[in-house]
Amino acid sequence: MPVLADLRERAAVVDTLAPRGLFVGAVWPTVMTGRDADHHRYYTWLALDEHGYGTHQTHPTEIDGEPFWTALDAAGRRCAVFDLPHTLAARTPPGFSGAVVSEWGCHDRHDGPASYPPGLLTELEAAAGGRHFGAGEPPGFDQFAPCDYLHRAGPHRRDDEAEALLADLLTGHARKRAASLALLDRGGWDLFVTVLGESHCVGHQLWAVHDEHHPRHDPALRHRLGDPVEAVYAAIDRTLGDHLARADPDVAVYVLLSHGMGPHYDGTHLLDHLLLRIAQGAGGAQPTGWRTRLAATAVDHAPAVVGDRLGVVAAPVLRRRIAAAPPGPPDPPVDPEGLLELDRSTRAWFVIPNNTVAGAIRINLAGREPAGVVDPAAYDEVCDLLTSRLAEVVDVDSGRRLVRQVVRVDHAMRRRDGDGLPDLLVEWDRTSLVERVWSPHVGTLVVPYTHWRTGDHHRGGRLYVVGPGIEPGRRRGPVSLAHLAPTVAAALGVPLAGVDGRPLPDLVPDPIPRAGAMVAS
Repeated sequence: MPVLADLRERAAVVDTLAPRGLFVGAVWPTVMTGRDADHHRYYTWLALDEHGYGTHQTHPTEIDGEPFWTALDAAGRRCAVFDLPHTLAARTPPGFSGAVVSEWGCHDRHDGPASYPPGLLTELEAAAGGRHFGAGEPPGFDQFAPCDYLHRAGPHRRDDEAEALLADLLTGHARKRAASLALLDRGGWDLFVTVLGESHCVGHQLWAVHDEHHPRHDPALRHRLGDPVEAVYAAIDRTLGDHLARADPDVAVYVLLSHGMGPHYDGTHLLDHLLLRIAQGAGGAQPTGWRTRLAATAVDHAPAVVGDRLGVVAAPVLRRRIAAAPPGPPDPPVDPEGLLELDRSTRAWFVIPNNTVAGAIRINLAGREPAGVVDPAAYDEVCDLLTSRLAEVVDVDSGRRLVRQVVRVDHAMRRRDGDGLPDLLVEWDRTSLVERVWSPHVGTLVVPYTHWRTGDHHRGGRLYVVGPGIEPGRRRGPVSLAHLAPTVAAALGVPLAGVDGRPLPDLVPDPIPRAGAMVAS
């Protein structure tokens, strides 16, 4: 990626952090509004019903906050925004002087492609030689990413389907490049924003082809396709170069790598099973054998250092026991989000949707949930119990602790009545694929990971900034993504109100450029 490598040498470089635990769905609303996730309140495509135990699809109209370019337009700055996720061109306020194009080909879709002004979409499609593949209607969930379903007839892609997906990603990116440049070349923009999201799709869908250490890696498919992640990233790098070549020397440029990608290693698919076992133990039931019950008693009374070594010592024995054990009774069925298909109203705690990377637990609290069973006076005790029991769980295949940290949401975020947030966020050890776990209080649990996605996100990102008066070099960090919108607005001389972020002074050009900022990701 020579363009990015050159930029790294001459830019201010800042590591960024997406919202903790909620970052998969909350990243772009945070960038868009300058608000933290607990303020804009949008973090997942599927959420728990406010007055029940079912789930519903969310929509960007639920975002609490205005896109920062609305304030810029009101201050007389002419803005163009192309394909920023969770943006809805149809909701652009009347009289907006610039242009907004939504869902041309971004990973997240809601209402389908649209533009403001309305005729712009057709003009850009003609300039690009066709529409991006991501504009198509996916089967299944209305708001799921098109690349989850495109060229996939079965649970996992065949080799020819993976090859077809990669070809469509590269073709789609070429069309996005042409459309974005056509919009940029219209000129007269004080702010131009474009988001290049094909890296998102290739990471989710084809990470195992890229990653030679992934359990699903197929060397023959890698030989057939080459490295799909490198191919898409190289195309994005060239497109970045095409955009930067059009920027005058006095234009401030902000290039955001929004959040990271790596192997889809986590325990979210088995979390609700663990919670059911913990609840059974807390209620006096003993679903495990006498050896496990004896181990539970020993661990409860052992020094912490013994517990820390337990997994490494026990893992080989556990693997042998799992291999020799006869099939047990089937576990309850699980829906696509990893939620057990059980009546949540009768459970003390259960998983709620959170886009898979971090587990999310809701406590069935009396007075808050419609049929709450946990006394609010016991809330702290329940949180401590779940934290303790999850901390004991060991990945049988690696011997490592499964859970890196359990986060109390009311300690880390602002809560509001009816906010629908989880009570606990579970951050996993994500160094290997997890399918078999054990702890002295839940026993042995085997839940294969069956989803087709082999890649998923991590929280870290990076921001590169060049512009008049901005010194190159690495800055201290990391910083919250909530700071990006107020910083870009400050680069155009406009303060933002009602945001959680603040302008980062050493990333604001001096003097303010005549034709503001461009953001590419």
